[in-house]
Amino acid sequence: MDIEKELIQMLRYQPEDGLFFWTENASKAVKNKLAGTIHPAGYIIIGYKGKYYKAHRLAWLYVYGKFPDNMIDHINGIRSDNRIENLRDVDNTINQHNQKTAHVNSKSGLLGVSWNVKNKAWKAQIKHRGEVIYLGLYKTAQLAHEAYLTSKRKLHIGCTI
Repeated sequence: MDIEKELIQMLRYQPEDGLFFWTENASKAVKNKLAGTIHPAGYIIIGYKGKYYKAHRLAWLYVYGKFPDNMIDHINGIRSDNRIENLRDVDNTINQHNQKTAHVNSKSGLLGVSWNVKNKAWKAQIKHRGEVIYLGLYKTAQLAHEAYLTSKRKLHIGCTI
């Protein structure tokens, strides 16, 4: 039996809330219990036979009968929300377009915004098709962020902000 069929027999997926439960076929210790744990990156992972599976990829398997061809994007940006309506099979570019939060080392805490020391102002810029596009300098980080979001909504087709 291939692993996809085995996983389908061992786990039950609830598409309306995105949760997985172990079935009657699982061991007595876990039978009918919630499956998975939250990975430090925020994704739900489920261990089976020494291998870990991301729950969002398993959700795709359960609904469409195969693992996704590309990456799974969480439309609302919440990595633990595995409701099928929140998932889409996309390439890396579209997945990156849907980024909703700044990197952890961002001083502004806002997407597309950084402090420009020379001009003592907040700079907005966006990356599109491998090119960084300068969007201007602003008095506040929030104004720079608004300029970034306006451009993001126009340029990034995968954006859901």
